[in-house]
Amino acid sequence: GGAARDPYSPICVMGLALTVAARWQEAAIELAAFVFIPVLVLAPRGIPIVIAIAGLAAASLIWSRGSPPIASVRTFALLVSAVLVLGAVSTLWAIDPNHSLIIALRLAGLFAAGLCLVAAAPLISPQRVLLLLAAGIAAGGALAMIELATGGALSGLAFTRPFHATRMAF
Repeated sequence: GGAARDPYSPICVMGLALTVAARWQEAAIELAAFVFIPVLVLAPRGIPIVIAIAGLAAASLIWSRGSPPIASVRTFALLVSAVLVLGAVSTLWAIDPNHSLIIALRLAGLFAAGLCLVAAAPLISPQRVLLLLAAGIAAGGALAMIELATGGALSGLAFTRPFHATRMAF
């Protein structure tokens, strides 16, 4: 009984470490929810990095909590597997099989991150994630308006490619 109350006992230290790790994992997922739209506006090719970080944080969160909730993602995993098999098989008749295989592997990574995020959803606070996602959408909208009004001045600070506003037919 006394060892469990001792703050330096292995049980207390391990419990504290898991609590801190879980908080950092949740923070990474929350940060990804916030930066998703702003990154999409300013650097669309950075989205796979945001998804990968969120997916790794979700996988780590699931692993630290014990067994993953396989039942919650089984149907999605089967559908994703079917799409990946079709993508891999399509390399047989592709004009550039290496490129098709690379695309299939990229999709596999994005799908794995997505499945980890779906499995981790019950383990995190939805209110904070939704609040940060809404704030990210607002920030992304403001950034998009600034980009359009200034002819890409913000993205021009980091990229040398010329800015081309998308054509929106209203």
